[in-house]
Amino acid sequence: MTPVIILLQASRALAPTERLCRCPKCSFASHVDAARNVGVCTREGCRAEFCPDCVSTPHSGPCKTPLLATPTKRKKAPLIVGSKQSKRNLRRL
Repeated sequence: MTPVIILLQASRALAPTERLCRCPKCSFASHVDAARNVGVCTREGCRAEFCPDCVSTPHSGPCKTPLLATPTKRKKAPLIVGSKQSKRNLRRL
């Protein structure tokens, strides 16, 4: 079976408080229970349990791994018509 068919079958079996997530071990669809915040793989051979937020073993309380800060983009100054940079950009075209 293709991964799309497997994903569709798993989505039909979801309870109202569950959502789908990828298993960190085998990349199959996993059911994530919102009340317990634990993901369980749907593949017969895997059945791994994990925390969907930090992708580690299930734990109680908040995740112990901090979220990585993403770097912010610098805002570039708008190009001024007739400036050196705008003339260079025109030559590249």
